[in-house]
Amino acid sequence: MDKSCAPSRAPGGAGVGMITTVYADRSGAARSLVLANLAWYLSGASAHVAANVPGPHPHPRAGVPVLMIDWDLASPGLHHLFGSAGERPGLLEFVAACRCQLAALAHGSTAADSEELARQVLAAVDWRAYIEPVDAGAPLYLMRAGCIDASWNERAAQCDWHDLFQACPALLRQWRAQMAQAFRHVLVDAPGGRSAAVSVCTSLLPDRIVGLFTLAQGSLDGLCGVIRRAIAYRCSHEEEQRPLLLYPLPCAPADASPAALAAWRQGGAAGPGYQETLERLMQESYGRTHLALDSYFDQVVLPHLDGDAGAEDPPGAGLALRALLDWAEDGYFPWQSHAEVLLSHARTGRAHPAGHGAAHGLAPFPASHAAAGHAAPRRGTAALGLRSYPAAAPL
Repeated sequence: MDKSCAPSRAPGGAGVGMITTVYADRSGAARSLVLANLAWYLSGASAHVAANVPGPHPHPRAGVPVLMIDWDLASPGLHHLFGSAGERPGLLEFVAACRCQLAALAHGSTAADSEELARQVLAAVDWRAYIEPVDAGAPLYLMRAGCIDASWNERAAQCDWHDLFQACPALLRQWRAQMAQAFRHVLVDAPGGRSAAVSVCTSLLPDRIVGLFTLAQGSLDGLCGVIRRAIAYRCSHEEEQRPLLLYPLPCAPADASPAALAAWRQGGAAGPGYQETLERLMQESYGRTHLALDSYFDQVVLPHLDGDAGAEDPPGAGLALRALLDWAEDGYFPWQSHAEVLLSHARTGRAHPAGHGAAHGLAPFPASHAAAGHAAPRRGTAALGLRSYPAAAPL
């Protein structure tokens, strides 16, 4: 690896963290924007910006280490949202290094089993060398998809997740555990559709899935299918029997009227709405005879996101994502009422629940007020108020 483009090291241990996959069967651009903004909130960067913006603000929470991973090798681009300059190694190069190490160990090692083989590979290939800081004011880090050079398409096409899993089933599991020790939150930008990469991102890695869907029925059907397959895998493999929480995120159509949004949610003569469909999915998946998502969907509906429109921040976008974090950040069930969740936050001493920030004056969708000295947003990010960052100085 070229030493001149080697990224900085990861921060110190953050305790046992949570891995969240952000998935959309379609709408990859919106998926990446949502992930970037969730990571930005969780790392405390929004509080850092609010401190430099005139006006009243609540007492911010301290930031925690957050890692983003761009797993979409077919359409990489998460690094562009942060103005990350230059070509740097990332996920694809890390996987290639692991495969080389596996090949070397197969010829010269007597590793007894998959767990020991995984330990040897991860001891030889330091995944922390493939990440970079993307915000000088918050502990926010990125593992980009990789070096997108002239050989990118060929190298990405050769990345075989099924073959990697067969060669060492414990490798991804042990890497997952190491990331959860180093970061409080790991957010995975998953590709859409159905593929081995999607299975890794939704079945093997996460504790939680934030699932975006749109008005198109295929979008919701695709999300439901991914969740069913992930839970079926967890239930049928003893080493993977751990909880998986779903946080669905409706992405509203452009210029939708209140009546159209109500019909989309509640359904009608043409069939059930998305709320009933998702309630049935969760009842089936979690073995509950009854649950209701009324309170959740009263708070969590994302306005239409059009990164190329050049418009102002979509009204309510920041509120929707911060409300989502009221449930998702600490792992509350989406069928718990918002009032119950906020009461639990108050009892556990959280300084301010995520959903309260925008209501009390924080920038509604990350940092419409870019801090002095940062690069101007590229086309498409300004519509959401997401700052573009120059590469932060190494830690």
